Parts: sequence; structure tokens; C-alpha cells
Amino acid sequence: MSDQDNDKPTKPRNLLRILLFASLAANLLIVGTIGGAFIRRAPYPHNPDAASFTPLRDLGFGAYGRALSHGDRKMIGEALAGRADRLRDNQTDFRQQMRLFLGALRATPFDIAGVEKVFGAQRAGLMERYEIGEQLLLERLGEMTDAERAEFAQRLERSLRRRRD
Repeated sequence: MSDQDNDKPTKPRNLLRILLFASLAANLLIVGTIGGAFIRRAPYPHNPDAASFTPLRDLGFGAYGRALSHGDRKMIGEALAGRADRLRDNQTDFRQQMRLFLGALRATPFDIAGVEKVFGAQRAGLMERYEIGEQLLLERLGEMTDAERAEFAQRLERSLRRRRD
């Protein structure tokens, strides 16, 4: 009879442990999600250059953007701010094209002409973004002194070598 008495309290304790563990896991998931959202939107105190590189990277200028000095990136970022409306419209167009692409993928029969049309529209939008970045980069390169351009070339070469290795 003492064995039966010992079994009864054990079952609720196990259930309580499971519930506590599940609650802890859910709380950690929520805190992690919220914390991740804040960190993602936070400035980059550990690497301020990473934050200033983002607009150029988004325009397709990876190696060039990495080779620019922090000040140059900041100048180009400020120039981009003047074109924010056009870039925002471009992103809105791209999202619309993705919706059309998904519709074409799900169409029965498959609409390959629709997919080609979406690809063409996306290509045109990407080219527009690239051309904006190219123009801003050319303007900045033209404003640099010979010494600044030489430093830029050195950083670019170093960056390319690192990527190759």
C-alpha cells in the first residue's frame, strides 16, 4: 500500500515539471524573438562601418562599398537619402512583382510567359537601383583626391584578395 501512495504524488510532480519546462521554453522563445528584433534594428556600435555599408550593398556594390571609407559611405548614404522615395517605390514594385511571380508559379497550366514578364520587370528595377548606386559612386570617386582614390584602390584590392583566399 505504501507503493501506491508513493506513485500518486509522483505523477502530478512530473506533469508539473513538464508544464514548468514548457512555460520556460515559451518565455525564452518570446524574449529571444523580442531581443532579436531590437538587436536587428539597433545601431552597430561594435562595427559602425557595417551599418554604413548596408545601402551600397543593397544596390549591388559589395566590394566597392566595403572598400570605401566610413566617411565616403556616409556621404553616399546621405545622397541616397535624397532618392529614398524612388528606391522605396522600387522596393514596392519588387514586392508586387514577387506576388505576380507566385501567382504565375501556382497557375494551372503553368504560365511561363508570366514568369518571364515578372523577371523582366524585376531586372529593370534592379538595373535602376544599380544605376543609382553607380552614379553616386562615380560622383564620390570624382570628388576624391588622388590620395583618397589610392587608399580606396588599396582597400579594394585588399578586400578582393581576402575574398579570393
